[in-house]
Amino acid sequence: MPRRNVVITFDDGFSDIYDHALPVLSARHIPAVVFATTDRQSSDWPGRHRPYPLLTRSQLREMTESGIDIGSHSRTHARLTECSSDDLWNEVDGSKKILEDMLGREIRHFCYPYGTFDERTVAAVRKAGYQTACTTVRGAVGADIDPLRLPRLTVGKRMGLFHFLRRVIL
Repeated sequence: MPRRNVVITFDDGFSDIYDHALPVLSARHIPAVVFATTDRQSSDWPGRHRPYPLLTRSQLREMTESGIDIGSHSRTHARLTECSSDDLWNEVDGSKKILEDMLGREIRHFCYPYGTFDERTVAAVRKAGYQTACTTVRGAVGADIDPLRLPRLTVGKRMGLFHFLRRVIL
């Protein structure tokens, strides 16, 4: 791999990714992963000020055909560390199977809802067959990082181009 790589990730699968990000990412061949929940139509989970529409199945299929990778963000956006063992497996493996059936391709990437994870959730993600999993731990990926505990750098809504480039390049 080249020394510096960037993959843009989108958590939750909000529908505006389709309208605003997809055209830019596709035109410029920018690698991206959209982490989608499978059993929700809107972001009505706790902590949201208002529900926001999520990507539809047809939008997810079209994004996949356009070169965007789709990953799992669980079935219901549950706090996985608080789930029973059966519910945890259903959230992690169930969402993978639903997405694979829907898109006709292997789902290799996972993102922990709310960024919460522990040894038990990482073990479930590993057992389900995911190759990578993103956290909300701030940082860059290095050779010594567990691929099922990938840190990320957040890009804020009000971040200007200079700060974005500085964060990505430095």
